[in-house]
Amino acid sequence: MSHEKWEEAINDFSAIIDLHAKYLNVDVSEDEAFFNRGMALLKLQKFEEALSDFSQTIELNPNRFFSYYYRGATLLEPFQRYEEAVQDFAKCIESGIKEAELFEKRGKALIHLKRFEEAEKDFEMARSLKHQ
Repeated sequence: MSHEKWEEAINDFSAIIDLHAKYLNVDVSEDEAFFNRGMALLKLQKFEEALSDFSQTIELNPNRFFSYYYRGATLLEPFQRYEEAVQDFAKCIESGIKEAELFEKRGKALIHLKRFEEAEKDFEMARSLKHQ
């Protein structure tokens, strides 16, 4: 999708959030709109804004576990906030999500934290999941 289309998507999700708050007279609780806008912001490499939207999504719906994944991935790169990234990836794993990329990313963060044995276990799990 082109840069302009991603900008349009951000505007659309922002409008949903604004309309929800204005006309329903409640706190913005449209976690899906925040999540989707965060994804569009991520595609445009607007990392701080994406991080904020993923955090808002988690605040509104702590059971939307893929929000933890994308927030963790954003914390990992470009922000290099490794401990927070590990915590978010752990939340995904605790929910039962078993994706190779999730374990790879947590392993990468663990290496930066010099937690090599834990990282190796995550990389082994990632390899195992890729071969299923």
